[in-house]
Amino acid sequence: MIHIVVGLGFGLLVAAHLIQRRHVSANLAARLVKNTGLARPAGRLALADTLLAALTVAMLVLGFWEWFAGHPTRIRWHALTGVALTVVLAIHTISRRSRLRRSKVR
Repeated sequence: MIHIVVGLGFGLLVAAHLIQRRHVSANLAARLVKNTGLARPAGRLALADTLLAALTVAMLVLGFWEWFAGHPTRIRWHALTGVALTVVLAIHTISRRSRLRRSKVR
C-alpha cells in the first residue's frame, strides 16, 4: 500500500511540475510536433521531457499491470522502468542544477 501511495505521490509531483511550467511545456510540445530544431538545446529538452513523460506513464501502466495480474510477472518491467526513470530523472536534474539554484518558484 505504501508503494502505491508513494507512486501516486510521484505522479502528482510530475503533474504539479508540468502545470507550473505549462507555457514551457506547450512550447516544447509544439517544437516536437513541428520537428524543427531538435538538435538545439530547447529541442533536446523537448526530447528529454518526452522521454521522462513516456517513462512515467509506462511505469504507472506496468505497475497496474503487475498488480492486477496478482503475481509478479516473469520480467519485472515495472522495476526496470523505475530504474530507467531514476537514471533519466537524475541526469535531467543534474543538467539543470544551475537553473534550480537561481529559480524563484512562488
